[in-house]
Amino acid sequence: MVTAHSDTAPPVPGHDTAPSQRPAFSGPPYGADPRLPNAGPCRCRGGSPACRGAGSTCETPLMTIDIKAMLYRVVAEVFDETFAVTTVSSSDDAWLHGVQVSRRADNGRAAIIRASYEWMDAFVPELEVQVTLFDYDDVEAEKEAELRRLCLVMRAYLHGEGCIERRRRLFRRGTVPALRVEVDGLEWRLGRHFSSVPCP
Repeated sequence: MVTAHSDTAPPVPGHDTAPSQRPAFSGPPYGADPRLPNAGPCRCRGGSPACRGAGSTCETPLMTIDIKAMLYRVVAEVFDETFAVTTVSSSDDAWLHGVQVSRRADNGRAAIIRASYEWMDAFVPELEVQVTLFDYDDVEAEKEAELRRLCLVMRAYLHGEGCIERRRRLFRRGTVPALRVEVDGLEWRLGRHFSSVPCP
């Protein structure tokens, strides 16, 4: 039910950006998800692969889960008062919601967590690595559980956990970062062009 996806990330946004200067992101995940070629604000809020955008005939049922409320609820549960949470603006606010989280005792780390009806992702701006989960069901408890897993991984990273590796580029000189984080005995891998999600 849940798969992972990752692609090239955008330029690194600052985690202490003022509200009026917050970076704007437009889904699908950074670098365009080919499974959502024409997502737009229609009756399914653009969250379905079947969606062809505003003005089209979309057969997707109306969304029954308040994704924005779910995101804020889970983030509030996972990140306590030692973290600073700000809303990430988006041109697709009707169906895509995001927050940026950092520690108030700044350690140079930040995380951006976003959620739509059918996918959610976590992005580490200073490394430009990410991981994406897909969930096409209409069961709120399952979506919430997956989102919580994602938040717990980011919380561990923000606390200073995780191992940052450098991998050789395949076709060019130099290296690219990859992040390994272990949560509850399970290892997550985040990269720029790959990600690995453990089964719960």
